Amino acid sequence: MTNNYRNDFPFFSNEKNKDLIYFDNAATTQRPRQVIDAIRHFYEENNANPLRGLYDLSVRATEAYEGARHSVARFINAAEDSEVIFTRNASESLNLVAYTYGMTNIRKDDEIAVSIMEHHSNILPWQMVAKAKGAKLVYLECDRESGVISNEEIAAKIGSRTKLVAVAHVSNVLGITNDIEKIAKAAHRVGAVIVVDGAQAVPHIKTDVQTLDADFYAFSAHKLTGPTGCGVLYGKKSLLENMPPFLRGGEMIEYVTRDDATWAPLPAKFEAGTVNAGGAVALEAAVKYIEVYDEKGVLLSKRKSPVRASIYSIFRELTGLYPVLLKKRFSLDVLEIAMTEIRTQSETPVQSPNGRRRFLKNWNKTDKRLETIFETHRFTKAGDYLSLIPESCLPRFCARDIASSLAENKALPASAKAQAHLMLWVLSHMNLIEAENDFSRPRYYRVKL
Repeated sequence: MTNNYRNDFPFFSNEKNKDLIYFDNAATTQRPRQVIDAIRHFYEENNANPLRGLYDLSVRATEAYEGARHSVARFINAAEDSEVIFTRNASESLNLVAYTYGMTNIRKDDEIAVSIMEHHSNILPWQMVAKAKGAKLVYLECDRESGVISNEEIAAKIGSRTKLVAVAHVSNVLGITNDIEKIAKAAHRVGAVIVVDGAQAVPHIKTDVQTLDADFYAFSAHKLTGPTGCGVLYGKKSLLENMPPFLRGGEMIEYVTRDDATWAPLPAKFEAGTVNAGGAVALEAAVKYIEVYDEKGVLLSKRKSPVRASIYSIFRELTGLYPVLLKKRFSLDVLEIAMTEIRTQSETPVQSPNGRRRFLKNWNKTDKRLETIFETHRFTKAGDYLSLIPESCLPRFCARDIASSLAENKALPASAKAQAHLMLWVLSHMNLIEAENDFSRPRYYRVKL
């Protein structure tokens, strides 16, 4: 199967670049249209200072910013959104750990184990900590033939004096993928923490920080089709809560007096000053773009945008629940959401399940992904359900009237009108509406008083 990825990237449609083949993705990637659109959309429609205002625009900016954090947390399988700290890049993330956790917890004669294949951004901070605290820097050497850090090397270099292990998930020097789970077990066995540079791994390997058991994990947006100036530090909540802040000012304080201050809870404690909300939103778009493809570059989703379910879709499910909907103390909470259906493509033509037609391509459903929660509704009484009947249709209406009115509502997806018949069926069985005529068509209804 051939996927023309170039069409996703406006950079290659430029006359100067149309014949260019870009190989420098390990340094920085080009940006797909989705990322460029996301950052433009934020600045055109939601630009305000997040976290600092109660007016509508600031609230929207905050929701966009925190929504991006949620997407990133899900992307790397963090246990909580608060374990994701936005930084400028992976280098800043690693320095944050060095200046806060490292300078607080490393003591004289302790050892810091660093792999020899690291980018200098994961060496220099630990050199600084070792010199400042009187600790020893120990290098994990790799095999000259395979480039792999052997079990013997791990056992020899990670011992009782080791307090921190710094290692790349994928080395920018050798391209080697290190066994982080194995190294993390060795570190934790002696009470050390492990700091992982994931800048080269996250764009290419499905990353699960909980499975890896990484204490800290750092990466940059610009290496996975995101913007420059935006990075991520994942840290276990228990560790982050006990670390001092890296920078001071902005929303990282809770209270400040003439003489002292208290710090805001995670993640704000580590995000001083005005945050890069546009960068975070663009990173979210990059994450969603990356997730569309598997590790082999196979297209996972045929859809270019998520499918939104309207509030009227609930009537598909209520056909079996209508007898209990108006019972005392019964309430129904409904979320309007957008879901993306993840599908893998087969080259083999197959017949549809009902046998009525054949597909040239078969898209096998493998997963569903929640993209956005638009609105929440609570139904407790008759009026809540009747409020779904468009006012323009009252007092006398048929299914066609309902469908036409729903189709005219641009805020609703086109699929909403298809629920008109089900809606009337449910409401009539709930004894909330009654038919004027039983035999003629179309059948007209009125709300029962």
